[in-house]
Amino acid sequence: MLPSIIFGTVITAAQLFNLVVFAFWRHKEPSTVTLIRLFGAVFPLYTITTGILANVLISIDRWLSVEFAFKYRTVISRKKTLWAIVVVIFGASLLLVGPVYVVHWNDIIVLNCAKPYYFSPGTSVGILVWRVANGPIYMLVLFVCQLRMLMIAISHGLQRRRNRLRARRRLSSLAPVPQSRLVTTLNETLGSRVRIVWSSVMASMAVVCFTMLANIPAMVGFFLQNSISTETRYAMMVLNLSQHCMSPVLYLLFWRQFRRILFPCCGRLQVVVVPVPRPRYERA
Repeated sequence: MLPSIIFGTVITAAQLFNLVVFAFWRHKEPSTVTLIRLFGAVFPLYTITTGILANVLISIDRWLSVEFAFKYRTVISRKKTLWAIVVVIFGASLLLVGPVYVVHWNDIIVLNCAKPYYFSPGTSVGILVWRVANGPIYMLVLFVCQLRMLMIAISHGLQRRRNRLRARRRLSSLAPVPQSRLVTTLNETLGSRVRIVWSSVMASMAVVCFTMLANIPAMVGFFLQNSISTETRYAMMVLNLSQHCMSPVLYLLFWRQFRRILFPCCGRLQVVVVPVPRPRYERA
């Protein structure tokens, strides 16, 4: 209770300080325009690009763990994963978003509260390439990775079915027992692979489908920002920002291994946060 009160008091004091400063600050329009440009145009696009690249890395990780399971799991490590997250996601997003806004900073025209800014960098070849590189091209990468995983899962399923048919034929023709046991063992191995592949496909496909659902309207709104209403733009922005909090929910719904790890952790956390009260005779 006390940390919440302290945190709320600090926030209230900071807001009051800002109100006092802005009340006595004259000619504050340059600073306000800069903040609107930064947090209204640059930061949302950086967030969108970061979310897309994160889902691309998730999709590539699932594909490599299925296609090259043994080699990939022996090569990958926690340090390499953190390096990929920091460099590829945040660094690449900064390189994709930053230079264009630095060059075309004055093209971000601040209008009013209903439509805070208007960004018109032009229609040159470089701008078109930049707009494609900030989203549409990664949708293709996501689709290719998921399609390859789907093909692997289907091939394992067909191989398992063929092994069943071979085992039935050999049993019907009085084949030796060791051969039927070998086919059964191979079938069980393929069955476990199919379950692993399909679990990865279901989880990552759900994330990718929601990512596409969240990003495609935002991309359309980004290209057609001058011909759509303000309410439509806000709805697209809210839908796009929702992708950053939906991945755990989708993993919880579609990935059994995620639930097996999460539920025991939640149980242990509940024991630590909410300890079970002991009876009175034990206290005495």
